[in-house]
Amino acid sequence: VTNLVMGYKMIMANKLHLEGLDELQQRIHLIAMALSLGVSMVFGAVFGLLESVRLVEFSPNPSSVLFVMGISYAIGMVLAHRKYS
Repeated sequence: VTNLVMGYKMIMANKLHLEGLDELQQRIHLIAMALSLGVSMVFGAVFGLLESVRLVEFSPNPSSVLFVMGISYAIGMVLAHRKYS
């Protein structure tokens, strides 16, 4: 229950932060979030399939997907900043 409450509070804090940004900053974050979501979805699906067909010997864990999500978000931020500056 604590994780759910803290997760909800984190989402609301992120929403308030994004609403406080100007339009260009919002667009940059939106591009980075879209890239991160797409990469994470594909990575998670492929990673899960690789384990089920026994191409990897370890079981996928959520921290791997979170790591890919963070890295792809950072790359998205850099690319979007370069695009609009």
